Order: sequence, then C-alpha cells, then structure tokens
Amino acid sequence: MLVARAAYLHFRSVANQVRFVLARDELAGANVAAARKAELTGHVRRILQDEMQNARELLEIVRRDSRIGFEASNQYYYVPQDLMEKVINCRYLLDHLEALR
Repeated sequence: MLVARAAYLHFRSVANQVRFVLARDELAGANVAAARKAELTGHVRRILQDEMQNARELLEIVRRDSRIGFEASNQYYYVPQDLMEKVINCRYLLDHLEALR
C-alpha cells in the first residue's frame, strides 16, 4: 500500500508541476487582465498548498519505509531532507505570492 501511495504522490506532483509552470508563465505575461491574474494567483496558491501536503505525506512514507525513496541507479531518489526542503520552498513561494498582491 505504501508503494502505491508513494507512486500516486509522485505522479500527482508531476501534474502539479505542469499546472504550476503553465500558470506561472501566464502570470508573467504582459497582458494579463486583473480578474485573470487573481484567478491564476489562486490556482498557484492551491497548487503550492497541495505540494506541501504531498511532500509531508511522502516524507512520512519514506520515514516508515526507506526503500520507497531508493532507486538503485540514482541511489536515493527521495531523501527526507529534500522533502523537508520542498515544504520550505513551497512556503517561501506562497509568501512571495502574497507579497505580489
């Protein structure tokens, strides 16, 4: 069950990253209407919050079973420190997003 949940969180994170980049790039555009900007900002906020939750959950899974984060050719794929950093980075981006308002 842990392996399936870890895989789900991994693929969910990939989808979030695609959505984040698309929204970020649109926000950076010169001709974004105020209403669209607010909509995109909310979307980015939800993505970042979801990513923080995903990283926290994956961290708990990796702590329970270190094999989850191991991949032989790359050594460790998920290490606890990286997942903690991800939460911190998402928090930074959320704070930065609020500062842009």
